[in-house]
Amino acid sequence: MSTCPLLGERRFCSAMRLVQTKRLAWRLTIISMAVFSSHALFAQSRRPASTFCLRGARIGKCRSFAIVEIPIGGRLVRSLRPESPGVGDAYVGLEVGGMVNRDDVHAIGAGITGAASAGESYFGISARSRTWVSSKWYKDLSAGVVAMGSTGHSTAYGLTASASSGYSDVLGIWAAANVGLIGDPRRVSVHAGGRIGSYAALSIIGLAVAILALGGYHDGT
Repeated sequence: MSTCPLLGERRFCSAMRLVQTKRLAWRLTIISMAVFSSHALFAQSRRPASTFCLRGARIGKCRSFAIVEIPIGGRLVRSLRPESPGVGDAYVGLEVGGMVNRDDVHAIGAGITGAASAGESYFGISARSRTWVSSKWYKDLSAGVVAMGSTGHSTAYGLTASASSGYSDVLGIWAAANVGLIGDPRRVSVHAGGRIGSYAALSIIGLAVAILALGGYHDGT
């Protein structure tokens, strides 16, 4: 039996049903918009804030980042010239490259290294992997090929590997081993020390370039 038997009541009931339907449609629309907005905000919060950074950071801030590092340390082992082991000889270098964050924990990349230590020189190309321990701390492992030059000896070609740990991509510690397999004589060299990276390294490089340029200007005058 109809709840609105009379014509006037039927019209009133139809109007009420239309109003209720519109209210229900508005409620569903508002709920859908709220769900969509929350999903968009959540996705945005997970999206990297920048596609490329000069200082390394996790994927929440950078999708990729530059490697600019100055390793400074000393020699621990040297097989060349056993009569003069050279343990403790100063080591300084420069490494440049880039890395890409694969996820919130892992990053991969590559770099080029040039370094010198008491009559020896090193030029290497390495692949590098990074594990983010926290938002600031990280651990790196790298391996690649190296050319090892030495005064009075032919250049040796071989393998290089290193391990390092750093904080905020500015300060860190490292250890590296270079093994010359092709060339005479074959040689092994191991170094370790501290590392300066990112903006700190760029500042040092800029200062060094300015000093060299100023010195050249004075020599020319």
